[in-house]
Amino acid sequence: MSIKLEHDKNKQAMTSFCMSRAILEDYAKTIARIEGRNEEEVVQRVRVRTRELMKELSDSAKIDETVVTASEGIKQDSKIINAQGNNKISQSKSMALENDRHHSSIVKNSSLKQPDLFASQPLASKKGKNLDMTDGDVIVFPDFFSKNQSDLYFKNLLNDIKWRQDKIKFYGKEMPLPRLTAWYGETDKPYSYSGIPMNPDPWTPDLLAIKSELEKIANVSFSSVLLNLYRDGKDSVSWHSDDEKELGENATIASVSFGDTRTFQFKHKYLKELPKVDVPLSHGSVVIMQGTTQHYWQHQIPKTSRDLKERINLTFRVIK
Repeated sequence: MSIKLEHDKNKQAMTSFCMSRAILEDYAKTIARIEGRNEEEVVQRVRVRTRELMKELSDSAKIDETVVTASEGIKQDSKIINAQGNNKISQSKSMALENDRHHSSIVKNSSLKQPDLFASQPLASKKGKNLDMTDGDVIVFPDFFSKNQSDLYFKNLLNDIKWRQDKIKFYGKEMPLPRLTAWYGETDKPYSYSGIPMNPDPWTPDLLAIKSELEKIANVSFSSVLLNLYRDGKDSVSWHSDDEKELGENATIASVSFGDTRTFQFKHKYLKELPKVDVPLSHGSVVIMQGTTQHYWQHQIPKTSRDLKERINLTFRVIK
């Protein structure tokens, strides 16, 4: 039986379908990276097909027929992602289709109640604080990850990451960096800083999970992450800007901290009269640096005489 959609119900139906499409895109992007496929090509094909289905939904007067069409369209697009028959892709496709069936059943019941898709992802809705910094664009989320999540990530990263002791040349002498480091991400995106070449290890499940949460607030698809392990208050990183050419112009960088709180300091490169900006990086906090920040500001983690325990910092980046 045909059911004529009222304007407000039709709008809610399209919203429900869009959210289902967003989930499929997330799966498509993740699996494309894991399989080394062209992420943008896969996602673009999903988006094109989704736009077609959205138009059908908008023009349709038969809700049952539209929902079936939308569901079939998603199934066809998921087959694109599953071209190689990989088990991981198949599992992701099944999860995406299950979400689509869930939304379809909601629309068919005519209640059109908006599902709480973010019940398991409350973090992306948290509000950050914009710092008042001339020529800078910095947002701080003091407790982005919950304590339980932060405890788990800290333990896993501490034990599972391949930490290494890099050395740097200082006035002709090689000296160990005052921290341990690691580099993970897309294996075709090498990187170097302070003359130290970094060849990435492949993503771990924990890193992918953290990255996924950050991309929701940064609106950026990160390709790599630099990890630093500060073993105590003596470990540090000196004044610098993340302005290497591989990061492109106006880079967006997401910094995550787990472990003991350390002070993150900013200073303007040119306006010396401006005071330093101190930001306490607590367990589970996130800092987003974007826009012209790296052009005009330097940052550091200074040494301290306080008796501190370990802290892990992750800075997610996009390597051009």
